[in-house]
Amino acid sequence: MKPLHFQLKTFACHVLCALMALSSSTQVSGQSDSEIEQGEIKPAPHKHSTSSKQQSTASKTDDYSIERSIVYAKYEEDDVELKCDVLIPFGKGPFPAILMIHGGAWMSGTKLQMRWHAISAVKKGFTVVAINYRHAPKYKWPCQIVDCRQALTWMKVNSKKYKIDTERIATWGYSAGGHLATFLATTSDQKEGKDIPIQAVVCGGGPIDLTTFPIDFPFLNYFLGDTRRNAPKRYEQASPITHLSKGDPPMFLYHGSLDSLVPIECSKRTLEKSKLLGIVCEFSIVSGKEHSLTFFDQSSIDRGLEFLEKQMKQNGKSGGSNSDLAPTK
Repeated sequence: MKPLHFQLKTFACHVLCALMALSSSTQVSGQSDSEIEQGEIKPAPHKHSTSSKQQSTASKTDDYSIERSIVYAKYEEDDVELKCDVLIPFGKGPFPAILMIHGGAWMSGTKLQMRWHAISAVKKGFTVVAINYRHAPKYKWPCQIVDCRQALTWMKVNSKKYKIDTERIATWGYSAGGHLATFLATTSDQKEGKDIPIQAVVCGGGPIDLTTFPIDFPFLNYFLGDTRRNAPKRYEQASPITHLSKGDPPMFLYHGSLDSLVPIECSKRTLEKSKLLGIVCEFSIVSGKEHSLTFFDQSSIDRGLEFLEKQMKQNGKSGGSNSDLAPTK
């Protein structure tokens, strides 16, 4: 086995490479640099924005409409905003919805990274809300999950306008975004998440179990404030797998077989615990791909959408059906 210091250097290199690869995906959308918001704001009293007088842009295709850079939360003390993009299928609705959360090691990235995933989903009849959130190291855990919950509240408040069925909301994320998406799902039965229960989750390459990282590994200090040796409870409580319990929503996990950035053991442990608890959990290993390439794997995106279609139909309103999923062309 290679020395720990060599493994840590290798890990850091993979982080940088993955961030560069994921960041490059934001360029396919045709957005200007000014639209790539980082959402760096201080924790402060906030309010959800419902005003239609926002500096957002809108466009339409043959299948859906999209509104970009809508403010979903304001931190007035610092005069800063968090923004989202909303993709809405054509049709009467309301539609099942997906909150999409980007990756970037909780320290970088934007909502634009999830653009292709969002387009794939809206064409299947889902309203999609892709968000920015606050980044470490300036904003450590739990700022990121606070922002995600604010986004869910905004979706509920604006459900009529964006044709969202609030009884059928799923979360989807990759890497750090997968961690946040799964955390929302596994804590939806707790006090903070009861207002908007999650019906299903798709998580790709997610560090769902932060206790799988070496006990003296310093890389996550910027996010959690210390090593696992010095703050074991912090790592445990920030891990979605810790909160996994009977009755949690169905999960679809996918992970690259060659992922050296996020241990595949995170997903395997979650699968095992889910089975013991009787939670619906499907796990797909993406053969021959490492972390950043798995993000772009279309077959995994398609399988995730198939999973959500199935679960939304099963977990829809009593007596309802999935007939309001918009038809694809």
